[in-house]
Amino acid sequence: MNTDQIGAFVIATIKSFEGIIGARPVRGSLYTPKTSELENQISAIIGVSGGLVGVVVLSMTPDTTFKVIERFTGERFDSVSDEVVDAIGEMNNILIGHAKAALNSMFNFSLPTVMTGSTYSLYMPRNVPVVAIPFTMEDLGEFTITLAIKVNANS
Repeated sequence: MNTDQIGAFVIATIKSFEGIIGARPVRGSLYTPKTSELENQISAIIGVSGGLVGVVVLSMTPDTTFKVIERFTGERFDSVSDEVVDAIGEMNNILIGHAKAALNSMFNFSLPTVMTGSTYSLYMPRNVPVVAIPFTMEDLGEFTITLAIKVNANS
């Protein structure tokens, strides 16, 4: 994973959230996650294949998720439902679509899988660099995009 690829996902995230909910996320400092355990999060996970391989994960607390999804759909939610799961998965789909366009379609991506719970672990692919990109949105909360991607040597 290089800075151009990370930058494409940062720009795609900002563009997606501005377009979907009219809020501009502010990027924090990138970091390497120390643990695979997430507490009280909702995560949309999408696999990447082709010229890049790995996963892209959009994670946020339920409170942030409900606020973001309310802006996205116009409906208020206070618990995880099929609609919430579909909406957070679609937000990650849109984000990855923007990144794919910025990277000249060098990869394909899967349908999203959404995980929720008080505590769960996400194990990233081995031998793939992992970077977490935190964002904050005024009045909505924080979320993180975690990238575990690398160039596919066989492509």
